[in-house]
Amino acid sequence: MNTILKNKLGGLEGEIKDFSEKLNQFKLQQGNMSQLESMITSEMEKLGFDEVKTDEVGNVIGIIKGYKSVDDIVLLSNIDLPVAEHNNDSTPDKNASIMFDNDKSGILTSLFTGALFKRSLALLTGNLIVACITRSESCGFGVKYLFNQQLKKEKIKGVILCEPTDFKIYTGNKGQLEYEIVVHESNHKNNSPKYEQILDSKKNDLLNSLNAVSDRLPMDNELGKPSLVVKNVCYKNSPYDKGDREIHIKVDRTFTPAENETVILQNAQRLTKNIFNDDAIEDTHIDENKITTSTGKTLQETKDYKPWKMEGYHPFVVNSLEVLHENNFDTSVGYWKNRITEGSFTNGELKIPTIGFGAGKQENTQGVSLNDLLKSIYGKSLIIYRQIGVPTFGWDDGEI
Repeated sequence: MNTILKNKLGGLEGEIKDFSEKLNQFKLQQGNMSQLESMITSEMEKLGFDEVKTDEVGNVIGIIKGYKSVDDIVLLSNIDLPVAEHNNDSTPDKNASIMFDNDKSGILTSLFTGALFKRSLALLTGNLIVACITRSESCGFGVKYLFNQQLKKEKIKGVILCEPTDFKIYTGNKGQLEYEIVVHESNHKNNSPKYEQILDSKKNDLLNSLNAVSDRLPMDNELGKPSLVVKNVCYKNSPYDKGDREIHIKVDRTFTPAENETVILQNAQRLTKNIFNDDAIEDTHIDENKITTSTGKTLQETKDYKPWKMEGYHPFVVNSLEVLHENNFDTSVGYWKNRITEGSFTNGELKIPTIGFGAGKQENTQGVSLNDLLKSIYGKSLIIYRQIGVPTFGWDDGEI
């Protein structure tokens, strides 16, 4: 069957080039997400997917059906929304085209991996579910809606992320938590210059303390060092007492499985209490965004993404490595150190076995060559067939 997959992939090369050109010509911008979703839906239908649909948050889902639904594999790629489509007070995202360029490789390889199974007539024990998910943040509303609504009754054996891994099997990434520290000094008598100086001095002390925490964060051997970055500091009028002011400090924090979100927030609040007066009102909360999807649905998105790390001896990982090695892929286990992926939800929260495999370095997937796209499709197909394929004895010498 491996030889059949490789031969059929050669027959898809022209269609891969054509759809790649369509994606390259498409300019993603505010208001035209539905056009892209329609383009992907049409391509899935043209390639012969057994079932194609778009859900109410804009996820495009295509299914290649197996002979029973017990061992489904989900193949995930991403469509990043331009900022102004999901944040009412933001300006148009100048980086939208760059983000879309990074998405194209995953979209292409996921669709044509499904097409390859359809063309090869490979028999699968479960369904292959190809989902192009819309998102405003990595591991955002799209993947959560997909698994909580569309796939909640499916028996899923594993998830493959179409993310850049340089043809390695990636099995984890750090978590991310964006939170805000709010300090309200409630008992000062007036906004005197002296008070303002004291408040400003305390703010600087807190920022220095946060920087010190950043320097002390523990290293994870696989996922790398977590980080703490102050994104924004501003003063606002207090909603409690007219004339009072508040300090708002937004923090972007990555963390490893050895750490805990609740403890991170508690430590931030403790630092704040140690610096400001006892009568100050402190609040530390996780940021939320109000999201308007490409279909017009309004959602609240909490900016809290869990760390995850699959065990190297897990059968889903071992079988994937074995089939790639057997077919001359020079591969090993690795981890995303600079990306948050949908694995933060599929494995970090749902505990579904999850791996990543794809062309390109993790820092950038733009400009992936046709040969690397073909190699990525073939590698994904090998992994899927090893996981849920039915052996076809006699079709291929290597399988007799």
